[in-house]
Amino acid sequence: MTDLNSTEKVLKILKAFLPGDKPRGNLELSRMTGIHPASVNRILSILKLEGFVQQESIAKLYKLGPALAVFGHAIRRSSIDHLRNIADSHLRSLREKVQESVGLSVLTEEGLLEPIQLRGPQPVSVAFGNGTRMAMNCNAGAKAVLAFLQEDQLQNIVNANLKLPIFTSNTLTGWDQLIAQFEKIRQTGFAYDIEEFNRDVMSVGAPVLNAAHHPVCAVTIVVPSLRSTVISDPDVLMSLGQAAKAISLEINS
Repeated sequence: MTDLNSTEKVLKILKAFLPGDKPRGNLELSRMTGIHPASVNRILSILKLEGFVQQESIAKLYKLGPALAVFGHAIRRSSIDHLRNIADSHLRSLREKVQESVGLSVLTEEGLLEPIQLRGPQPVSVAFGNGTRMAMNCNAGAKAVLAFLQEDQLQNIVNANLKLPIFTSNTLTGWDQLIAQFEKIRQTGFAYDIEEFNRDVMSVGAPVLNAAHHPVCAVTIVVPSLRSTVISDPDVLMSLGQAAKAISLEINS
């Protein structure tokens, strides 16, 4: 048995737990992968020792282990850093054009993350720290991403966040309200937060799509409510759409 064959067997066994990480036994994994039960048992023992799988105490079935979560976190961190590097110059250019705060929103398993936020140059402008986590139901960037997700991906997020937080009287508190906005977002290419998180803040977001037309992140413009007309200005929306497209082209190049 060569090292390559051994590696292929390990990968086949790990992939057998996807996508739902259903608990599986030795013989079931053997049937699914076509690998001899003795080899499956040996590989599982090693994977368990290294934390890549874990075994239930009663049924003795196997599930994916915590070591994979560490790798997943590292991959997500690397991906976000890559997005930040690509987006930075485009966000700075957008800020100069619209003279308002701009940001990049990434939807993660833990919720919405704003890895970049550049405060606008005006004396009264919206500011929050880079890496801030935001609620999905009252953020223009989140809506822009959610609207373009595949149905199964969206359903997984809904199931994991059945209870939505409330911040103002404008906050959308039910997924039916949120999903009702998605068709218009897909048609126009823009999503809005109209004082849904903060009574003094509004925002508009545009999705950044990959080559398969799936959302990667969203570019947002955030304004104080006293300048509410900014987020509906055609020139501002054109600049926002161009920034999102420029980031998308660079990601897909």
